[in-house]
Amino acid sequence: MSAKLIYVMGPSGAGKDSLMRWVMHNKNASMKLHWAKRLVTRHWPQGEGSDEHVSLEVFEKLLENQALAMHWFAHDLHYGILNSELMSHPPDAWLLINGSRAYFSRALELYPQLLAIHITASTPTLEERLNQRARESEDKISSRLTRPQLVKPEGDVPWLDVLNEGDLKDGGQQILSFLSTRHF
Repeated sequence: MSAKLIYVMGPSGAGKDSLMRWVMHNKNASMKLHWAKRLVTRHWPQGEGSDEHVSLEVFEKLLENQALAMHWFAHDLHYGILNSELMSHPPDAWLLINGSRAYFSRALELYPQLLAIHITASTPTLEERLNQRARESEDKISSRLTRPQLVKPEGDVPWLDVLNEGDLKDGGQQILSFLSTRHF
C-alpha cells in the first residue's frame, strides 16, 4: 500500500460524506489528500459521496479475484475498497476511507498506521437525517439507530471524535486541524 489511510466511520446519518466533501473542498492546496472510491451494492442515483455502485455479481467476482483491500457487509449491503484504489496515489498521499465501525478492528489489523476519525450525532439528529434520505423503511432506520456504539480502542491509535450537529464548517475545521498535525 502506498497511501496512508484516514479511516472515517460513524453511524448512518452522522454526515460522514458531507464532512468529507467539506474537507476536500476546504483543505490546504498543499495537502495531499484523496477520497477513496468505495464500492457498494446499493442502487440509487450517482453523486452520493464517492461511492461506485456495483451489482452483487460484480462485487462477488472482485472478492473472488482478491481485488478488494477491504470489504464488509452492513445493512444488507456489501461495501469494499479496491486494492488499486490504495495503490494509485503518491507514497506521501493520505487517503480518506469511508469505512464501517464494525470493520474498524480489521482495518486496524491490516493498516496499523491508519488515522481514525469517528463522526457521530445525537440519536434525534440521526433519525431526522435518515428519515430525510427516504431510502429505507422505519424498521431499517430503527435498526440503524440501535446499532452498538463504537468505543475507542486501547492503544496509540491517532483518533478524533467529531460531533456533527451544527454547521459543517465546525466539524470540518476539527478534521483539518487533526490532519494538519499529521505531517501534511
